[in-house]
Amino acid sequence: MALKSSTSVEKVSGNIKVRSDGIYDLVLVLGQWKNQIPNEQANIIIADALNYCTYHKFFLVMGYLITKRRLCLVIDINDQNPKCFCPDNKTLKKEFDDAYNECVDKCVGYHDSLLLPLCLALHMFKKQVRKGIAEYWQTEMDYRQEHSSARNLLVDNTRSKAPKKLGKRNQLFREYPLYNPYIIALITGKPIHLKYYNPHLAKLEQYIHNYNFCSVGDYKGVLGPVVIQCLLRNRNGILSKK
Repeated sequence: MALKSSTSVEKVSGNIKVRSDGIYDLVLVLGQWKNQIPNEQANIIIADALNYCTYHKFFLVMGYLITKRRLCLVIDINDQNPKCFCPDNKTLKKEFDDAYNECVDKCVGYHDSLLLPLCLALHMFKKQVRKGIAEYWQTEMDYRQEHSSARNLLVDNTRSKAPKKLGKRNQLFREYPLYNPYIIALITGKPIHLKYYNPHLAKLEQYIHNYNFCSVGDYKGVLGPVVIQCLLRNRNGILSKK
């Protein structure tokens, strides 16, 4: 999936296809902002944004993997009609309605498809990420101001290190379909049985074993930083929501 960069709502291209079970497999590659704040803090900002969207029912997270460069996601958009998961909170409802109208304008030709709800869900997610980045830098500047005696030098240093406004050339994410079947299987709790040794799979399993920002632990009964909707599989490997 690819989205055109914008300072407001980004247009969803037709590259992404929803699976027969209504679930999207996505890769969100982080923009340059990932180099402007600590990696652990970036992971927390993304996790908080995912939880925000889950809490307000913009989408359900079935599986995720947050790394330094990308976010792998398996999500379920709650309803084909995005108006059906409009929040009850008045302030949030206004914000949602504005985003919905912008997404309709941007997603010309996709109004009756599943791509409009996806565009809207990703827009709300990105808005929370932007908010998290802004809050991090505000906290960082307040801390420096409080603990530095050289106030003028502090302001200069802060301005030089604070990120510029995220525009077309410094977007939050670049979105693509998630094609790697091993990642999809592992982050949604599906066991992989091969008749041969696969070094790529072995390296991947070693990397995500006990990794904090990944849903693998949730399917083993260990709560992670992101609330997920676990998927159950029958003997034929068919998915169902838990």
